[in-house]
Amino acid sequence: MTPKIFKHAAIVLVLAGSFASCGKKVESEESETFYYYHFDEKIFLKQVNDKICFRFTLDACEEYLLALISSDASLRTIPSFFFLDREPRLAALESKNGRQISLATVESFKKREKIVSVEYMYLNDYKALVGLNDRITVKLKETISYEQLQEMAEQNHCTIGEENLYVKNQFTLYVCKTSNSNAMQTANMFYETGLFEWSSPIFFSIATAH
Repeated sequence: MTPKIFKHAAIVLVLAGSFASCGKKVESEESETFYYYHFDEKIFLKQVNDKICFRFTLDACEEYLLALISSDASLRTIPSFFFLDREPRLAALESKNGRQISLATVESFKKREKIVSVEYMYLNDYKALVGLNDRITVKLKETISYEQLQEMAEQNHCTIGEENLYVKNQFTLYVCKTSNSNAMQTANMFYETGLFEWSSPIFFSIATAH
């Protein structure tokens, strides 16, 4: 299947790398539509409730995923979203009958030791299926210090990762799966403080066939 980068993507599999967050539900007839910011522009995504995506720890393997699937007979893998031979280790499952995967099921997966994150998937305007994980990328304004970033990260159950080698004050943050907010919501909240040039969840994507 040919990879396809959706709107504002940085690369295939790690998308929106220098853009802003996602995670607010739009109060309209479309109850499952969410948006993130491309700088100050809202980009809309539709949540897909019969598909969920995972990021695993480095020691997770294919056998672990197969055991995960066997624990719930209603789910199966999505072959084009299966990346346990690289970092980050990613995979996605869908319900066999097309019915919604319950929030209780999602929360039960989060409790498993080798699962870093698990979230529902989304469709963008190009009908490409995109997955979310625990990572966001932020670019500090000149007026905010690293110490302020550390304080915000701690308050929102994030850890600060590496600084971009080529862009000063751009950092990757990791949102703990026990946080009340996922990466989309956290990135959105950071951006709306006005302290960041951008704050973006990191998606992964491969075009769906239509």
